Amino acid sequence: MSSSHCKQSAMLVMHWNEVEKKRTLIASEQDRSDIVEQRVQWHATQPTIDPNRVVFIDETYAKTNMRRRYGCSIIGTRLIEKPPCGRLQTTTFLGALRAAGFVAPLTVEGRSTETSFEPGSSST
Repeated sequence: MSSSHCKQSAMLVMHWNEVEKKRTLIASEQDRSDIVEQRVQWHATQPTIDPNRVVFIDETYAKTNMRRRYGCSIIGTRLIEKPPCGRLQTTTFLGALRAAGFVAPLTVEGRSTETSFEPGSSST
């Protein structure tokens, strides 16, 4: 193998390491002219939005059967894992964030559904 070929290979490897590998997916609808116009109007109205009236809602969950799907062990040995036993369940946590801070935490046993948000719901 020639030295120039080795240099080219090394440069390709160095270049590959410098390239961002994370892929960002963007909805193809953003290329439509009507959507472009709506986005322009939305960006124009943003300065008029009162930050004290904006609420961001986020949801996350935890499952009692969550465990690693893969693991490492010494060659020739088996990886032993002892997941929790008993009633497997999902707990959903919802929260609202306002300019003043975190408000309205909500914990739901199981999945969150439309009925979870109804006043007096027994799932809260």
